Amino acid sequence: MALTTCNDCGHEISENAVSCPSCGAPGPTKQQGISVVRYFFTGVLLIIIGFFIYYVAAVATGPGRDVLQTQPLLGNLGVAFAWWGVLYLCFMWPGSSLRRWFKRRKK
Repeated sequence: MALTTCNDCGHEISENAVSCPSCGAPGPTKQQGISVVRYFFTGVLLIIIGFFIYYVAAVATGPGRDVLQTQPLLGNLGVAFAWWGVLYLCFMWPGSSLRRWFKRRKK
């Protein structure tokens, strides 16, 4: 019998369990591995889009100029997308300690 951790409270439960005995959250599903891949690629895609937008803004300004001063909208949008990707990976990753911390605070 293999054990896994509960996504809500972090306690160890059986992979065959219907729900967590400590918090009552639904048990692990077979598609949990797919969701991890989906979270990872979504976060990485946001970061890549951010760097691409920032690069486009840098090319538009020309060499030797500050992107955020000459193209503030594109430059800040690129930085924002990159940070959204990083924060998405930190907060939304399944089993993340930050995600569990916020779920505990809601209760």
